[in-house]
Amino acid sequence: MKRSSITAAVMLACCVCWTPSTRANDSIDAQVEKEIADGMFLGTVVIAGTPEGVSFHKAYGRRDTGKAMTTESLFDVASITKVTTIATALAVTLDRRPDMSLDDLMRDHLPGMTGEGADRITIRYTATHRSGLDNTKSLCKQFEGERLVREILARDISWPVDSKYTYSCLGMIRLGEMLAEIHGQEFGAFCRQNIFDPLGMNDTCFGPVPEDRRDRCVRMSVACGEICDQNARRIGRPVGNAGIFTTALDLSKLATLWLNRGNCEGHRFFSETIWREFTAAGIVWHRGNGGNVPEQLSPNTFYHTGYTGQTLAIDPDRNVYVIVLTNWDHPAVRAKNEVSDLARKRIAATVFAEVLTPNLAKHCGVP
Repeated sequence: MKRSSITAAVMLACCVCWTPSTRANDSIDAQVEKEIADGMFLGTVVIAGTPEGVSFHKAYGRRDTGKAMTTESLFDVASITKVTTIATALAVTLDRRPDMSLDDLMRDHLPGMTGEGADRITIRYTATHRSGLDNTKSLCKQFEGERLVREILARDISWPVDSKYTYSCLGMIRLGEMLAEIHGQEFGAFCRQNIFDPLGMNDTCFGPVPEDRRDRCVRMSVACGEICDQNARRIGRPVGNAGIFTTALDLSKLATLWLNRGNCEGHRFFSETIWREFTAAGIVWHRGNGGNVPEQLSPNTFYHTGYTGQTLAIDPDRNVYVIVLTNWDHPAVRAKNEVSDLARKRIAATVFAEVLTPNLAKHCGVP
């Protein structure tokens, strides 16, 4: 299928497939407005749906002081970059390279990775945050640009490989560099050509955002359109840990791809075998219900959050997704991050109860 046909098919699939009742809308409105009134964030865009289309999509509050949030607002989604780019690009790469495995040593594909432990660190250990690499911010305070990248690749492990889980943005940067090396092109260009363009994610880009689009950006802790994450900002080019700016609608297209197990209207991005391994083993994705996502979702739910105030959750058992994008990181917000996380969870739970569950019951007979 040609790229233009794929894009058109995705956009068709993202049409609203079911209209929530007035009561459902009122319940969601009330929940979101309470969270805003309680100071959890200034504004949010919420979207939810199934592989057949979008079931709910609405903007609330402000994207900055005195500026209304809209459904077209561009968010710095922080670590949701990891699943938008690294998880998807790695799945696409493994599908195209049957000679390549998650259990390959990283250094076999990334010669510049020289730090202690490089002889034992696999792609799998890195993608599941078990490589032994820490999550220090000290390097980006000392270095920038390509020097910072080299320091990350040369960093020694802090504890034995596969001895414990420690979330590491540095590991995701290594994965992005590895993918760029494999494909012989800049990581951002690969993502544009193989993920964003084919899915019709036309508003999605790596920051900093061009000046002519900054009037759509949601204000966070830094100037509109600038990257909040220190590592991504200091490196100054696309990397895999953070730095993506996108809309809720664009992220819904990514969610639909993952709900469809790597397929998009007849075009295969990656196989179902790869999909099962990524979602079951938590390859880049987090896994399970409770915690940062509603208990009403199934235990097989896979999700990711973003430090700036974002949640993307996909439930393959119920075939639904929920996305809540906020500006918790705005200077005017005083709520703690973990408290705001729970606010997003409450919103997602309300959307699931009021929109997705009735939708499934109506169209699929799901209780």
